[in-house]
Amino acid sequence: YRTNDTAGRRRGVVLREARKLLEANEIEAARRKLRSHSPEQHADIAWALARTYDPRHIRSVGADASAGDIEEAEKWYRRWYTIGVESGLVSRNFRIDRLIEAMRRQ
Repeated sequence: YRTNDTAGRRRGVVLREARKLLEANEIEAARRKLRSHSPEQHADIAWALARTYDPRHIRSVGADASAGDIEEAEKWYRRWYTIGVESGLVSRNFRIDRLIEAMRRQ
C-alpha cells in the first residue's frame, strides 16, 4: 500500500494493531479489526487476515495455533492473490497453490 495517502496510513495503523493483537493471542480481536477495514478490497488487509487463520503463522508469533482455520486462511490468501494481481502488486507467476499446500502440510 502507499503510505503517502491517508487511507494507506490508516491501513498501516490497522495492520500494526492487528499484529500486536495476534501476538497477544487476541486472535478474534485481530480478525475483527482487519475485517472492519475492507479485506475484500485491499491486498494488505486480506493477507494479514489470512495469516490470522493460518496455523503456521499463528504458531510463529507465539499464539495458540488451535485457533487456526485452514479453509478460511485459503479463502483470504486467494483473495489477496486476486487483488494483488489485479492491482499489479503480485506477479501472476506467484505460486499461490504452493503457499496453500505448505500451510496444509504444516
